[in-house]
Amino acid sequence: MANFRRSKLGLQDCRQHGIDSRAELLIVEGDSASQAVCTLRDPEFQAVLPMQGKPVNALKASARLLRENVLFGELRDALGYGAGENSKSPVEVDPTLCRYPRILLLFDPDADGIHGGALMLIFFYQQFRALLTAGHIAVIRPPLFELSYAETAHPDAPRTRQLAYTEEQFHQLQRQLNLAGVVRLKTRRMRGLGGMPTELLCTTCIAPTTRTAFRLSCADAESAITIFGGA
Repeated sequence: MANFRRSKLGLQDCRQHGIDSRAELLIVEGDSASQAVCTLRDPEFQAVLPMQGKPVNALKASARLLRENVLFGELRDALGYGAGENSKSPVEVDPTLCRYPRILLLFDPDADGIHGGALMLIFFYQQFRALLTAGHIAVIRPPLFELSYAETAHPDAPRTRQLAYTEEQFHQLQRQLNLAGVVRLKTRRMRGLGGMPTELLCTTCIAPTTRTAFRLSCADAESAITIFGGA
């Protein structure tokens, strides 16, 4: 069964905490993503916790393994709930006592990132279901492709950017733009958060005023269990 490698960075905390604050915890895949996000976050209210490798599947792991997993322990401590009980049942916690009113899953926009994010969602469903029920957990989906082009062949013509979040959407946009006769079409595939252009990472993933976060529910977790529960 997969397990985490210990991160070199650990929790990069923020200054605000508590249910009445703007505090949010961004959970990312590893140190490279954490470093990229930490250079752009607002340390007043945005904390970052890197978790490397694919998470343990909380449905299949023993209670002891869940309790002794180092980075799951760091996550529990970051949330303010400590080690919890040595149990496979959801821990009874008060969502209003969580140190961060918002917990954001921010994983790379590839197959491994989607799988890792789903396993993190399953962990919250298995261990801290009350946070899901209260609407404290959301996911940010980074773009997978960037397409930029000009409307005319003039060298000074302004360039337009469109983003694609799946392979299918990318190919569809590419076909549409080619049929529309745009010129100087350039495409870029994102190779993880650490390799994203700074401005794009900030606007699509970090800045609350420009990013899009999707609130997750128990129904989302149950869908993830149907797809990934045995992985």
